[in-house]
Amino acid sequence: MIIRGTVFYEGQEYPSTFLVEAGERDERGGVLVLPEETTAPDELVPWSLYLYPGQTKYLVNAGYLGTSIVDVVVEFPAEEIEKVFTLVRGSEQAEQDSQKKKKRPRTGPGR
Repeated sequence: MIIRGTVFYEGQEYPSTFLVEAGERDERGGVLVLPEETTAPDELVPWSLYLYPGQTKYLVNAGYLGTSIVDVVVEFPAEEIEKVFTLVRGSEQAEQDSQKKKKRPRTGPGR
């Protein structure tokens, strides 16, 4: 899934898209996203970012600009964050359903 976001740095806005890696979660339940397309210069693009339910703004270390560490703000519309976690909940539910089907004992005539 691709979601929209914006990278902000020193008053400039850079519309961007991010690829959601729904299977990649951190210990706090965050979902990994990777930059897909952006108008931001490379040194302002975070390599990766974890999204959390209900959180739309992220302060991210994007790397170095010369010898200075660059922090940028990445903001996502609330509906994009909701889409991510709807997808994740759906895939987790499908996985649980799949596991339940595998664990059912086979019963029926002749068994």
